[in-house]
Amino acid sequence: MSWLIFLSGTLLAVGLTGGIPTATFEPDLTTEELSSDTTADTDISSVVIDPCETHDCSNGATCVPAGQSFTCSCPLRFEGPICGDTISNDNLHNRLMNLTELLMADNVSTEDIQEAAEVVENASGQDGFLKGDPANVDIVVDLLESITGAGDAMVTKPVIRIVNNLMNLDPDVLVDSTSGGGRVVAALEEQISNVQASEGNFSASLENLKVTAVKIDRNSIVSSMSFANLMPLNSTSSGNSSSAEDNTRLYADGEDVPVNRTAVAITIPADVLDLFRGDEDPTALPVSFLIYANPVLFTPSRPTFNRSHEEAQSNATFEERIISQVIGGAIRDNRLESSQEWPLNSAVITKFITNEALAEDEVVEVQQCVHWSYDDNTEKGYWSMEGCTRSPDDQGRTVCSCKRLASFAILVRVQKGSFKDQVALYFITLIGSTISSLCLCMCLITFVAVRSYRTKQPTKIHFNLCLSLLGFYLAFLLSPLGTRNVIRCSVASAFIHFFCLATVAWMTAEAVNMYFLFVQMKRNAIPHFVPMSCILAYGLPAICAVVVAVLDRNSNLRNANYCFIHPGPALYFGFLTEVAVMLVVNLVIFALISRKALCRPLMTSKTRENARRDEIIKRVRHCVLFWFILGLSWIFGALAILDTITLIFDYLYSICISLQGLVMFLLLCVANPEFRKVFANRMQRVNTTITRSRSTDASTSTSTGNTSFMKPAAISGSEKGLQ
Repeated sequence: MSWLIFLSGTLLAVGLTGGIPTATFEPDLTTEELSSDTTADTDISSVVIDPCETHDCSNGATCVPAGQSFTCSCPLRFEGPICGDTISNDNLHNRLMNLTELLMADNVSTEDIQEAAEVVENASGQDGFLKGDPANVDIVVDLLESITGAGDAMVTKPVIRIVNNLMNLDPDVLVDSTSGGGRVVAALEEQISNVQASEGNFSASLENLKVTAVKIDRNSIVSSMSFANLMPLNSTSSGNSSSAEDNTRLYADGEDVPVNRTAVAITIPADVLDLFRGDEDPTALPVSFLIYANPVLFTPSRPTFNRSHEEAQSNATFEERIISQVIGGAIRDNRLESSQEWPLNSAVITKFITNEALAEDEVVEVQQCVHWSYDDNTEKGYWSMEGCTRSPDDQGRTVCSCKRLASFAILVRVQKGSFKDQVALYFITLIGSTISSLCLCMCLITFVAVRSYRTKQPTKIHFNLCLSLLGFYLAFLLSPLGTRNVIRCSVASAFIHFFCLATVAWMTAEAVNMYFLFVQMKRNAIPHFVPMSCILAYGLPAICAVVVAVLDRNSNLRNANYCFIHPGPALYFGFLTEVAVMLVVNLVIFALISRKALCRPLMTSKTRENARRDEIIKRVRHCVLFWFILGLSWIFGALAILDTITLIFDYLYSICISLQGLVMFLLLCVANPEFRKVFANRMQRVNTTITRSRSTDASTSTSTGNTSFMKPAAISGSEKGLQ
């Protein structure tokens, strides 16, 4: 279909064929434009004039001669007679739909695939076209899958540029479309596999995407091979900034990677290469690596972490986000289905620089190494922690060890929103811990200052119990100073861990001592009881704290908002199990002591009523002491973990654990008759001293007053005598 238009003596024929805008021009030839040597008998038809010499095609359009006229072959982004107009979204949409029908045909040629790749590449660079309608993103991704599914290695460059362009989109655009969940990533990996099926190597470095596909000689790899994206020298970048500069390096030995310049790196052990080799030629093993500057293409179909009870208890919300570049490795057509098939001592090592930008109302709850798991049947993917563990950080880089070959990243779970309950619990614990610390200091001073206290075995146990609890409070109060610093936070976590276990251990020692004292009625049943208790109550917690600090891989103390063991095997078996065992022992002993105390007859005294009152007070004081010493606070802590609906046990635990020092001071010192007696004697001595001092001052003042009064009289008498 075409239209004929006459403008200023020029015949303009505009045609639209297959949706490709063209323009045909026929110049108006006059006798003045002919050469002056042309004679009347010259055959005008034999004069050859190139119509493209004076064409008006714009925006880089190509002029195509068509007899005495020409057409403008417009770039894919423009349309119109002379390609002066930007192609409309509707026309671009229609053109992509025509390509979709073309690629679905049975007789698709290589030229059709390559032309489609160029069209889709240009369409993917149109932000307005993709953002205006999420359905256009779906069309582009559908075409991308059709192009890569054709198996043509010649379209690899446009495919990589398409993926690079899609990574410029906002994450919400892909979420609103049906193309999320990793379809683009799967199509890219398929195209890389197409490249590796052909001869030669391939490498590309774009703003958002870096790809390297090579065939390596397995025999040249001694221990491991690495692929790394390096930062420029003296760079302070976080490693997540986009750059088209090619800073990627492939190392035949993983030990050669300069960690201090590494933004992201992956290391594959040599025995892992053997696992994936299969029937491949060992001298030409196809290995590929990809680095994504951002995770926009990795839209998970489900969260990595399950919902926790905190979300139901408060107004806070939780969000999962990737805080690193994404790096992946693959060996063509050879994949292990499960990490269980891997040898025990073999793992793929990845290192990341993380870029964690948090708002004022956000805090990191947990940080984890993850890999991308994609299901070709459902066309959905998600971030999984299976087979991946944290390793000790290396020069500020987060290190992951995974028993699989996939795309890896660092994922954090961020809590944001209302922290009213958390803030209240924190300040309750902070204020209570401060008061308890002061009270424990007073206890220690009392135990040392009172001579009659120092020689008794219970006092020695109480001294160490107060000392351990004071150490716990001090470590807790100082622990916020260590956040965001791995070394300081690790030290604070180890001290809190040690003093917690030591406190519970001395509670157990006190319970055992009370058992022999009240049940067995033996004061020295175990020789050297206190020295042996010191060895066990300090030695075993120290060993446990050191082992956990060395072996713990779950706790990310560099980005944590608190310094203590994070949920995982280290917390369950390195802390809670020990506390639970000692708590059970304490409860059993407490039951035996309570039974003995409640069943024994009341003591007789001068006055039966006074004896009964004194006995009841002693029993109540012992019960309160037992409950606090033998683990009432830990019971509330366990109930707080089990209670997923309310925060009542959280508050009870915070109050009990933070006020133990105050309670111990009241029970061990203030409520102790012997202490009150010593305190009363000391106060009496002080009062006596003050009274004597005042009497002496009064006597001195009286004497001085009398002298001053008589002196003027004598002078007056003298004066009188003189007169």
